[in-house]
Amino acid sequence: SDREDSMHQDETRARVLAAASRLLSSEGPDALSNRRIAEAAKVTTMAIYSRFGSKGGVLDALYVEGVETLAGAQAAVSDAEDPLIELRALCQAYRATAIEHAGHYRILFGHVSGWEPSLEARERLFATFARLERAVTRAVDAGAVDGDPRTIAFALFATCHGLVTLELDGYSPRLVDPSSVYESAIDRMLSSEGVRP
Repeated sequence: SDREDSMHQDETRARVLAAASRLLSSEGPDALSNRRIAEAAKVTTMAIYSRFGSKGGVLDALYVEGVETLAGAQAAVSDAEDPLIELRALCQAYRATAIEHAGHYRILFGHVSGWEPSLEARERLFATFARLERAVTRAVDAGAVDGDPRTIAFALFATCHGLVTLELDGYSPRLVDPSSVYESAIDRMLSSEGVRP
């Protein structure tokens, strides 16, 4: 039936994206070829061509899925009465999403030779930064932090991104707990001393 065909196509699509994400996470963008993705997903290369058109189509879909996952994690963070609680929760959601969806994270912030995300897809990613900036603006308006909201939001994003990237790339020293370092860095960034110009 049409419904069964549609369900099968959705399942195949999900398997292809999950396989591509795993390959990206474990071996990097050079591991991505239609043949490798097809092998990892246990589908034919024809299934990839028919659903995505090319490896670029798989990357486009992974990128959009990554943005939606990050935006969904942000949306799950409610506007707390205390804006600092909200900011900490947004930072925690960012790390948790990056760790759980490492392949997607690498496609959002990495470089894949010969491929660029569409402008529309990039705009959707920028909207996730806007969510962080709104939370920082609330904190500035409440007097919890001092400075320009966009500058503070970017510094906070850069701190989160840098620490998560180092953790995913295996550069966290053995004697350091990445989670504790992350918490400590966020606390320092959100202290009045950490964000003053």
